[in-house]
Order: sequence, then C-alpha cells, then structure tokens
Amino acid sequence: MAVLTGLIEAALWLLAPVGKRVSHRYEFDNQLPGLRERVSFTVDGSSLRSWTPPAPDAAGREVRLLILGGGASVGLLQNDEDTWWGQLGTALQEEFPGARLRVSALFRDQATILQGAKWAEQHLAECKPDIVIAMYGFEDVLSHDGAYVYAPGKLATLSLEANPRGPFKEFLVNSSQLCRRVVNRGQTRGLTMTLGPLGEHNAFAQRLAQQRRAYASLPLRYEVDRPEGRDPIAEYLDGLRSLATTCKQTGAALAVVGEPSLHRGLMDGGAERLVHRWFLLEPAKDTAGVVRLDSGWIELQLSRYHAAAEKLCASLGVPFLDPTRKMPSHPAVFVDDAMLTDAGASTLATLVLPTVKPMVGARLK
Repeated sequence: MAVLTGLIEAALWLLAPVGKRVSHRYEFDNQLPGLRERVSFTVDGSSLRSWTPPAPDAAGREVRLLILGGGASVGLLQNDEDTWWGQLGTALQEEFPGARLRVSALFRDQATILQGAKWAEQHLAECKPDIVIAMYGFEDVLSHDGAYVYAPGKLATLSLEANPRGPFKEFLVNSSQLCRRVVNRGQTRGLTMTLGPLGEHNAFAQRLAQQRRAYASLPLRYEVDRPEGRDPIAEYLDGLRSLATTCKQTGAALAVVGEPSLHRGLMDGGAERLVHRWFLLEPAKDTAGVVRLDSGWIELQLSRYHAAAEKLCASLGVPFLDPTRKMPSHPAVFVDDAMLTDAGASTLATLVLPTVKPMVGARLK
C-alpha cells in the first residue's frame, strides 16, 4: 500500500506539481522611536502574517479578515498585535466578544495594488476571507518610473514570483543599491554600506539612517509629467476593479482604504528627515536618473489616486475611507515614508473601525 501511495503521489506531482511552501520566523532587535525594541512574528507559506486576539468568551462563528497593502500594512518592525490591522482585530474582538476574529495580512513590502490583485486571483479562494481590506496608493505613485507607459491587460501577464530575500533583506539590498548609486555619482563621499547579519543589534535603524543620508544628497525634482497614456493611475484603477471582481467571485466583502503617507507639503516635528523613498526618473540614465520627489507633489498625487478610488468604489458599491488628513505628518505617527509607529497604527485602526465594524456585524447575522 505504501508503494502504491508513493506511485500515485509521484504521478500527481508530475501532472500537477505544487510549489513548496515554507513558513519563516522573523526576529528583530531595533531601537527606533515609537516601536518596540524586540519584535518577532511568523509568515506562513502563503506569505501571510496572522493575529488572533484573545477571546475567552468566544463561542460563535469565526470571522476572517484579510489585509492587502503596502508598507503601512506589512508592519515590518511590529509584532502582529501592534500593527494597525492587529489593533483593529483586537478592537473588533472587543466589539463582538462572542465571535472569533482572525486577521491576516499579506507580507509583501513595496507592493502596488496590481500585485495585490494578482495575489488575490491566485490565493483568495484558498484563504476564504470573509472581509478583505485593501490599502494601496503610495507605491502605485512612486514605483513607476518617469518613462512609464500604461499597458492595458498587464494584470494577465503579471508574475508574482516568491522573493527569496524577504522584505527585510530586500530593504537592505535596496539601501545598498541607492547608496552605491550616490557614491558612484560622487555626490556623497565616504558613504559605505556594510550588510551585516540580519540579527545584529539595531540593524534596520542603522541601514535606515544610511539610506536617508544617501537620499538627502539626491537632486530634488518638483513634479513628474504624467500625460494620458503614461499615467499609472489607470493601472491602479485596473487593480482595484480586479480585486473587487475576485472578492465578489469568492464571496468576500471588500473595503478600500487610502494608504496614508508621511509626505505633505508641510510636515511637522522634523518629519522631513524621515523620508528616504527615491524615484527613478530616467531609467536610461542609470545612476543619473535617480531623484527625490517633492513631498507636496507626492501628497497631491495620493489625493488624486484616492479621489479616483473613491469614485470607482462608489460605482461598485464598495466602502471607501481616506484617513490621510486625520493621520498627522509627524514622527510620532510615521517611522518613514509609509511605515507607522505603534501609536500611528493605533490611530489608523481607530479610523478604520467604523467602516469595518458593520461589515463584521453583517457576517455574524
């Protein structure tokens, strides 16, 4: 029987191979204002982090929430319970003590909504969430370079290959690349990157400081021309439509939240010293094409994206929330361009709660 089972499994593997899924444990030791010094969490084989709030009185059905988003949702330097979605889950558990809440979040940093929509196409039916909360925008504005051209149907050909480095190593690699670009241009002398062990004390804070120094030396660009046919907002809306369709097909309720960002025309408390997200203006020029963009322009673009998302969501019957104006541009709220402090995560969770609470209630009826 064992031999027969082995032969059957081998035949099934040849006919329909399934990729190996591995869980990863992350442990960080960092000293950054607004965050816990010791952080640890697990990412499962589907690239999801999960938080199940304590529920001693829970006897009812389970309600599963899935968060799809960029840097603010990844919560790279936060324990599950300290992320905005973890704090949202805890608040919802208090609102519905008889239910069992479970909140999961896609662990994919620097992600656009099109990537989130593709992941949803591939995994949503398997995850079976009751409610999906999508929070994108920042990378949709900044990840498309100055030579971008809109390609209808891009989602169909998009490939989401697993990143073997993971978000933390990816951050270190991006930091190293940025610093080398600056050094090669001769604008910053004596700046070096040493990529030590990931577990070294305060590793992320050290790399973040180096990346900010490199960023500060880049030339400032006040705007990027985005004429029709070269405007990434069309791709952003394609991703939103696709995500709404996938949720409808799988029976999940969808809510969309505009991703908050530190970038404003006027920033508080020295917040401008926290930004480091560079922009590739002219890819053909390699190192000479890297710039830093005016924060006021980034703010205007995010407002434009969120306004377009709100209009589309209204036509789709999908709840939309833009918490940006109620999220102060301050070091007490943001760690960097999009990453939140624990207090900032608490603020965002409080703002999102009124939108999601009735959705959970509807699922429990």
